[in-house]
Amino acid sequence: MVRGIDDCFKDGVVDEAKVKEFLRTKLKNFEKRAVNDGMKKGLQKGIQIGFKKTGLEIAKALLSRKMGVREISEITGLSVYMVRKIKE
Repeated sequence: MVRGIDDCFKDGVVDEAKVKEFLRTKLKNFEKRAVNDGMKKGLQKGIQIGFKKTGLEIAKALLSRKMGVREISEITGLSVYMVRKIKE
């Protein structure tokens, strides 16, 4: 197992097999991190979209009960503009 780039060199000679193993390991670690970061970002974005959709559904329900636009905005976190658009 190669622990670092220094393990690839011994007495000024490059061990190609160790260099390849080192690079393969680094690439796998990089890929794992990239996938994990992508999944986190995707999950966060999905949650945000879900909250927004839920807010829209709640706003529609509250508008049907004749609640005020500003109150709905405060409850749902949607902007007054968005609530007014839904109302139209």
